[in-house]
Amino acid sequence: MRPRSKARARRILLADGTKLSADFSQRVWDALDRAEIRRAYLDLPNGWVRVQASWGSLYDCPTEKIWWLGTAKQLDPGLIVVDSRKFQKTDRQVLRAFRYLLIAAQGLDI
Repeated sequence: MRPRSKARARRILLADGTKLSADFSQRVWDALDRAEIRRAYLDLPNGWVRVQASWGSLYDCPTEKIWWLGTAKQLDPGLIVVDSRKFQKTDRQVLRAFRYLLIAAQGLDI
C-alpha cells in the first residue's frame, strides 16, 4: 500500500469541530496505512526494514545490508521504506496523541 500523497493531504476534523493541522493529519494517515500493512504481514524482526517497490511488492531486508537501498532506488525511483522499528515507535506516539485528541474532543476524562 502506497502512502497517501502529501499533495492531497486531508485534514482531520474532530467531533468538536477542531481541524487538525495538515502535517499532523498526514502523520496520522501514514501511521494508519503502515498499521494496515503490519496487520497483513508478520512482525518485522529487529534489524530489518520493509520496503515497497513501485509495483506494490513488499520485501523485508536486513538493515546491516542497507547499502543496497541507494542502488535499488536508482533502479526503481518509486521504492520506499514502509516499515521499520523507528517507524513503529513514531507511529505509536502519533496514534497515542491522536487518541488523546479524540478523547478530549468527546469531552471524556482520560
